[in-house]
Amino acid sequence: MHKKAAAVARRVLALAAGFVTGGGCMVVGPDYVRPDMDVPAAMPGASSSAQAAAPLVSWWRRFGDPELDVLVDEAVKRNLDLRAAEARLRAVRAVAGAAGAPGRPQIDAGAEWFRERFPESEGGFGQSGTFVSGGDPEDSWSASLGGSWEIDLFGRIRRGEEAAEAEAAAAESDMHAVLVAVIAEVADAWFDVGEADARAAILEETASLLDQTLGIVRTRFETGLVNELDLRRVEGDLATARGLTPLARQARREAENRLAVLVGRTPGVRPRGTAPGALPVPPEVPTGLPATLLERRPDVRAAESRLIAANARVGRAMADFYPRLTILGRAGYAGSESDDFDWTSRFWSIGPSLTLPILDGGRREWTRIEAEALRDEATARYVAVFVRALAEVSDGLSGLETTRVARDFLRDAVVAAQRSVEISGVRYREGVTSYLEVLDSQRALAIARLEHVAAERNLLREVVRVNRALGGGW
Repeated sequence: MHKKAAAVARRVLALAAGFVTGGGCMVVGPDYVRPDMDVPAAMPGASSSAQAAAPLVSWWRRFGDPELDVLVDEAVKRNLDLRAAEARLRAVRAVAGAAGAPGRPQIDAGAEWFRERFPESEGGFGQSGTFVSGGDPEDSWSASLGGSWEIDLFGRIRRGEEAAEAEAAAAESDMHAVLVAVIAEVADAWFDVGEADARAAILEETASLLDQTLGIVRTRFETGLVNELDLRRVEGDLATARGLTPLARQARREAENRLAVLVGRTPGVRPRGTAPGALPVPPEVPTGLPATLLERRPDVRAAESRLIAANARVGRAMADFYPRLTILGRAGYAGSESDDFDWTSRFWSIGPSLTLPILDGGRREWTRIEAEALRDEATARYVAVFVRALAEVSDGLSGLETTRVARDFLRDAVVAAQRSVEISGVRYREGVTSYLEVLDSQRALAIARLEHVAAERNLLREVVRVNRALGGGW
């Protein structure tokens, strides 16, 4: 008899395997197709020589600043937002790993013991299925293995796996987006440190010069060689320089604190920063073709992965309209005593269970409508992210060129102001002009130097902005 049962079980399992491997299953719902988008032939704002894609993984190393390299490496290892994104990725991958579980055989084991007593006037069938006489308590024992296996006839489970895997890919791209942002923010904060140091140095130098000038002017005022207006103007310029110096130092402290947060440690004093003008600025940022943004920018990749997931959920919702086939089985032993567990006390059952949905109050239909609406939303978000990426790259490239031109003019202004100081000094010593002209030229030089430092810093900011817009750093 048991040979016949084994043969039945083999036939049922062979039927299930045939459905899975022999083309008896189909996957309903739409397959993913990337939406059509109007992609320009050239990157907006890019020069023709910049069209060859270049590695952007370590773009910050082109500045040649060892301290910046150390800070970025430390942030990649210790940044708390990045660690949270990594943990989130592990969680989503775990969900993706479990998504296919319903399509694989499920087996569980169980054991039961009951002590039963029926009235003396009558007996009854106990938990083990055997007749128990009335009056005396009886024990019932059973041990069994149960299993089920849903045959994915119409791809409901496979669409669920597809959606979960796409969500995992989106979480990975989200982590890369955090990485890109962290690297860019570290570079920006470090450049702010250098700018604050450069501004403080200019202001301290100017204040020292004005302090010496004030002594000279005060002596000349007391002897009647200059009027009070000259004296008060020097005093005002000195007070301005001294008042701006602590603001520059405060800006440095704030930049240091941002760096500390980015590298995942408590604030601390860092060594002197590198002046913006001392860092080499790449002559041209290679951009590649616009289509490369689809693969390079992690936020674009994340949006597309979420669109793939939403599209797969439409297929899963459609599969719920079709029948479900599940192979069920159970086998074990049962008896009134534990030592009754022999071949004669065995039991088993195996067979297919087919479920066909008929009426559910419209739940499946509304679920399908919801899935399609969410897919349309994901499509719009994906296109919007890509269009925004193109705009950010275009803005960054044009801003880089504009800032480079402004920096060059302001550098010329510093040279002209320095020459003006020299000429006014000579003219004053020769008695051709008043000291007021010397003061004006010194003030103009200080302003020109501060504006030039700001322009150098803005140029670095635009370089960071372009590399971030291009998805560099991962």
